[in-house]
Amino acid sequence: MSLNLPGFYYDPERNRYFPISSLPAGAPIPSAKANPQIRSANQFDISESTSSGSKRKRQKTSLDLAPGSKLTLQPTRQQSRRGTMYPARTNPGISFAERTHLAHQMETHAISRTRLRSQEELPLGPGCRLTALAVQDDPDGYQVAGDSRGWLFVRQPSSQRDGQSADHPGHFDEMGVYIGPMRWVCDMGLMTKITAVSLIQDRFFVSSFGPHAKILVGALDASEESDISAFILEPAKAYDMWTAVFEADGRTGSATLGLHKKAMYIQDLDNRMSTRSLNTGSDVMEWEIIVAAVAGDMQSFDMRFMRTEDDKTRPLLEFRGHNNSCMHDLGFAVLPPGDFVVAAGMDRQVRAWSTRTGERVMGTGSGSPDRLLSASPADGDILAICATERNLWLACDRSVSHVEVGSAGKQ
Repeated sequence: MSLNLPGFYYDPERNRYFPISSLPAGAPIPSAKANPQIRSANQFDISESTSSGSKRKRQKTSLDLAPGSKLTLQPTRQQSRRGTMYPARTNPGISFAERTHLAHQMETHAISRTRLRSQEELPLGPGCRLTALAVQDDPDGYQVAGDSRGWLFVRQPSSQRDGQSADHPGHFDEMGVYIGPMRWVCDMGLMTKITAVSLIQDRFFVSSFGPHAKILVGALDASEESDISAFILEPAKAYDMWTAVFEADGRTGSATLGLHKKAMYIQDLDNRMSTRSLNTGSDVMEWEIIVAAVAGDMQSFDMRFMRTEDDKTRPLLEFRGHNNSCMHDLGFAVLPPGDFVVAAGMDRQVRAWSTRTGERVMGTGSGSPDRLLSASPADGDILAICATERNLWLACDRSVSHVEVGSAGKQ
């Protein structure tokens, strides 16, 4: 078979085609013929890509293999590099998102099996119940609670407890919950309902509800010689205090108050004259992005991107199952580092949700009354919940219950 083409001839020495007109006059046209190679059944063509340029050249290599022998191919340089860059193709493993989801599921399971560790009853007066609570990160540290009559109670650590508590040791009740010895001491009172308590360094900050809003600043250590500052905000400037947030700003700190139709910022609690007011046109109940409403709606909002639909703010997540229809002082708290929220309902039950998905955390063995997520109602309304890294405190009626998240045993 000739390799010549119309108007061109093939030069096998230079391995290319030339025009017939380039030949000398009278010179014969070279007649080059193809030399086909017969491939046997045990011969293979191996393609190898070269890295010199964008075009790939195919190199044919004939391998004579003996009958019954095996062929082993080594990976090329590009194949080896691809295996290093994409290990998931050859060695599939768990991704970062899957690990995060798995850790979240484990935390969900830990919350679902959490049980009460201890419970302490406070020496409240007749008809009083706890309405506010603040704790330190240390489970055995200072704790401050306020009741509906305006009385303030301070729980001292074991290191500063006097010997009188030895006469009243702790015991287990009929449900197996540990009732600790009396450590709470009635400190003072503001004579109106206490709505918020906060601990900053070695002091406590208390705000009181009522037509005459009050703020109290005191020392945690009763033996410390320090001034106790209590003052009343002028009714013309502030009344019907709904919520308060205290921040560590200097020695005494600052306060942000949610009031009737406005918000107020006190820059220095030692100097009550430096106050700023912000008229909002509506009652300031909470400033956080997770809001528990009186109608039972519990939703999360992103204050940076407020989306509207039919002139109504659309939440990012809605935590379904929250039970409430008329109470505005039920307790709820966000567990650090913010992946779960715990809230008390009007039916005296505690529920938990994931702030990532909005799904409710269902309790295991929820029929037991000593479970955190028990289906059995508590003895009273839970009006305050405090959360730290691994601990949770609930103020229910006249007692404070301690919960260690993930703990399924009794102390």
